[in-house]
Amino acid sequence: MKILSYIESNLDDDLDTSTLCQVANLSKYQFHRQCSLFFGLPVMNLVRILRLKRAVHQLVYRDNLQILEIALSNGFESHEDFSPSFKKYFGLTPSNFRQNPDWGKWHSNYRKVKELRDNTMTTRTDLQVTLKEFHRTTITVPEHRGCPSRIGSSIKRFINWRKRIELSPPESRTFNIIYNDPESVPPDQYKMDIGCIIDPSIEIEDKEIKKKMIPQGACAVIRHLGSDDYLGSAVNFLYQEWLEISGYTLRDFPLFFERIKFFPDSYESKAITDVYLPIE
Repeated sequence: MKILSYIESNLDDDLDTSTLCQVANLSKYQFHRQCSLFFGLPVMNLVRILRLKRAVHQLVYRDNLQILEIALSNGFESHEDFSPSFKKYFGLTPSNFRQNPDWGKWHSNYRKVKELRDNTMTTRTDLQVTLKEFHRTTITVPEHRGCPSRIGSSIKRFINWRKRIELSPPESRTFNIIYNDPESVPPDQYKMDIGCIIDPSIEIEDKEIKKKMIPQGACAVIRHLGSDDYLGSAVNFLYQEWLEISGYTLRDFPLFFERIKFFPDSYESKAITDVYLPIE
């Protein structure tokens, strides 16, 4: 739906009802009626939820940001405007969530928006596959094993470790290795790694951080722009459509992502992820 795409791309703008009605070319009555039927919730609630998503990720992963700074950067006029909205949605104040993130509650509350995005996903015409020779790369990872809803804790552990050894994203490329599909395995069997490039000669003292290697070889690559909620469509295209007609077969290494531009440093619509499928 056009209006959903517009909202996702303009969350840092003033998204009042009048603006959205003009985008949809509908009267206010028609707009509210159609959006409530289509989204299953008032459209301004959807705007607020998407802004809160960025805010909650900034709270947990960007501890250098003050809560007021986070509120203002996500369309809230003040701390007094932000805190009640946050608590209503998450059951905790922003400061309490920052100290003890309840990712299970977050995923439960966000499910309606995820389902909405799944239901509005159309056939993508922006997927272009390029062939690249990936060079052997050593990375360090905290291994995430278990329910996907707990990935947030693994990401936080990785970010804290990365800060301690001063390997910032501009200096060290960031990767995810994806071992299986969260939609096709029991939650306790889900596996992925979250890592960054490191000099192979550096010794790792943290027992929870492991050194691994992404091998050299050919890869089919798609550059995905936007939310991770839509990332599965790029993965499915590679496996289900492109691979079948390409003449290539899979190498003995799982699919992996390289994170080029990060959410929540930018809005989801501006995030960039390269999807690598090892082939031969």
